[in-house]
Amino acid sequence: MKKERWKQNRSFPRDWNLEGMTRKLVVYTNLPNYNDYSTINRRVNQLEPEIELPKVGRISATCDGSGIKMNNASDYRQEKYGRKKQKKYIKVTITANPFTKDLLDCDVHIEGDGPSEPEIAVSHLEELIKEGFEIDKFWGDGSFDCKDLFNFLQRYGILSAIKIRENASNKSDGSMRRAREVKEYKEKGYEKWARDKHYGRRWTGTEGIISSVKVKFGDKVRAKEEGNMCKEVKRRFWAYQRMKTYADARVAA
Repeated sequence: MKKERWKQNRSFPRDWNLEGMTRKLVVYTNLPNYNDYSTINRRVNQLEPEIELPKVGRISATCDGSGIKMNNASDYRQEKYGRKKQKKYIKVTITANPFTKDLLDCDVHIEGDGPSEPEIAVSHLEELIKEGFEIDKFWGDGSFDCKDLFNFLQRYGILSAIKIRENASNKSDGSMRRAREVKEYKEKGYEKWARDKHYGRRWTGTEGIISSVKVKFGDKVRAKEEGNMCKEVKRRFWAYQRMKTYADARVAA
């Protein structure tokens, strides 16, 4: 009896199930057959989505990172029943245009296994420059207060609005650009510096996109393997940008 009930449930999967959706498409359309869940899952994990960039030209960029949960367990459940060691997160770092709110690049890795946020920012900016973009300004929070990043921005003549750490030294120590930024920050104070640099503009880019993706797709992954977890997170940001591009085109039409 139980076996027959299991077969019946397999024959009529729920609407949200991908296999069930393809079964219904076979019924109501001219599709010859449907794919089972395992085939769909394997094909999806093999996808390498590429973020569609805007037309080449002058752009602005802001970079920030956030964490995505690796499982569905709450903090209480983890502490009560789960492992005692500290949980890891999936770290996603994105670069976006704060004016158009378009995603420009995305890096995903397991917490502690990948490069730092400033290193990711440099690699994203380098790729954009190779693609032919001219970057006029870069925004970042205190985690991007790094000499190598400031030197990179100076090399390409890119303006910056990077929050300086409170204990920062105004000695050059390998970066004259950072020394000038530290001096300006300390002379003006945070509030005046933030107004003059339009520091709040970065929120309309990275923070807005990260919040939207978490609201639409959730803040935890369904995949079980770490590699597939990272791919799933990147697909979410890719899908968000595709939906935004489509919506912008419909509004402009």
